[in-house]
Amino acid sequence: WDTDCSLKAQPSLYLLVRLRKNLEKKRLPKILSLAMRPHRLSDLVGQDSSISAMRAQMAKRQPQAWMFHGGTGTGKTTVARILAVAYQCEHQKLWGDPCKDCWQAQDRFCIHEINASEVSGVEELGRVAKLSRHRPMGGLKRVIILDEAQRISNAAINLLLKPFEDPPASTVWIICTTEPAKILP
Repeated sequence: WDTDCSLKAQPSLYLLVRLRKNLEKKRLPKILSLAMRPHRLSDLVGQDSSISAMRAQMAKRQPQAWMFHGGTGTGKTTVARILAVAYQCEHQKLWGDPCKDCWQAQDRFCIHEINASEVSGVEELGRVAKLSRHRPMGGLKRVIILDEAQRISNAAINLLLKPFEDPPASTVWIICTTEPAKILP
């Protein structure tokens, strides 16, 4: 089992051994799912109508809030991350396809991703609401991604209604949830 030739008889085991060898040689990142995640709307598969609707909306008027809902694993967070960088990138030829440089340098932009399964209380989200009032320190917009938003407490949702309804021009909210009825009463 030490040579590749004997492993080829069992394809799944062969692939696992090759993956391990590549990881040891640092050819692949440790988290494969993050490395293979699309970085542009054009890279999404099977979402042509949604992508064209988003681009059409951006051509008319830039929304200050987006809500993506659907089952687990449908790409809500992936699209949110792409949009967050797209709002910052001034080099994109087609909106929603941020350039490679902006994607790699996204740490310098004001993009805040809050996982509501870990942070869902009034105090923590109150800080986020106050943060949304300020202009971004880096980038064109302050983008706040609320992932797993269905887990936010009712009191915290009520606290966030004002920032959702009337955000400053420099802030964009992206809400990802599996249960939109819990966010919008």
